[in-house]
Parts: sequence; structure tokens; C-alpha cells
Amino acid sequence: MDKGAKSLPEHRLQFADTTCPKRNPEKTLGATVKDDSAATKATLRCQFCQSWNRVDVSRAHDRPKCGSCSKPMLLDRPLHLDDETFSRTVAESEVPVMVDFYADWCGPCKMMAPAVDQLAAAYAGKAIVAKVNTDLAQRATAPFNIRGIPTTIVFRGGKESARQSGAMPYQMLASMMDTFQHSGIRSLEFT
Repeated sequence: MDKGAKSLPEHRLQFADTTCPKRNPEKTLGATVKDDSAATKATLRCQFCQSWNRVDVSRAHDRPKCGSCSKPMLLDRPLHLDDETFSRTVAESEVPVMVDFYADWCGPCKMMAPAVDQLAAAYAGKAIVAKVNTDLAQRATAPFNIRGIPTTIVFRGGKESARQSGAMPYQMLASMMDTFQHSGIRSLEFT
């Protein structure tokens, strides 16, 4: 460097670890980065006061409360959907929604009910598990052309992602949920 030349001041940008998107994707230079793979919101109706709530499903273990009545939104159990609640719940969910289409008089449906309850508890915070009584919610079930019950359908992004008819044990329900949670496979045959 020439002795007569003035040196310009050095400008160094210093970044804390919290500004690195790989280390902390929520904060990047003061801006918020939305990670679509971590989308966990769902619109659910409170089973106590019937008001709609936008719920962060990933916080299911914190027992989120209804914004109107302050009672807990029980995400560790199957949600009971009907003609009014089915479309909105499935369409406005950012997490997979597994729906068990059943009837009260159906023997195989009754046999499968404990497995559906177990699945809801195991996938609380990752997915929504719901039940629809096909006798009471005929408008909600008609578009899916259900010919036999129980029928289990996984919805992802508001669209049918997987379907299986017949009673299944917990292991098969969990396998179905895991298989279709991130893939584009349309149907699964169990033998």
C-alpha cells in the first residue's frame, strides 16, 4: 500500500448466529421467513361453544383454548365433523387430516374406533384425526362416493391424498398416515 494514500475505513458486517437462515430460519436480518414445511395451522370449531378458531396444531400438547369460551381444543382425540364443519376443517388445514367415515351400527367401525383414538393421541401436533358419521353427514360424504364403511381418507392441502376401505388396526392407520403425509401417492392396497 502506498504511504501517501489514505486508507479507507473498513466496513465489516457482523452477523450474529440468529441471522443465519440455516441456524434460525425465523429471523433473518430482522425479517420473518416463513417455512412452508413447518405450516401447522388449522381452522377448527370448538366442540363446546361452536365458534371457529385458528389453532396452531403443533402446540396441541399445550392444550390450546377456544378464543370465545376458553375451554380446551382437544386435539389429542378425534374431532367429530358434520355437514357444517367438514369442508372448512379439511380445506383450511395446513396439516394432514385423516378422516374415519363410519356409522354407529357398523361392527367393523366399532372395532376400529380404539385404533382411531390411539392414532389421534399419537399424531397430536402433527396431524388432525377426525370422524364423520356417514348417516348424519350425507352432504359431506356424498362427493367422496363412499361405498363401504369404515373408509379412511387422508386429506392434504384440502384434497384427497389417500383412501382405504375396511377396518384397520393402529399399525396400518399409522403406516397410512406416514406414507401419505409427504408423498403424492393416491391409493394403498393392503394384503
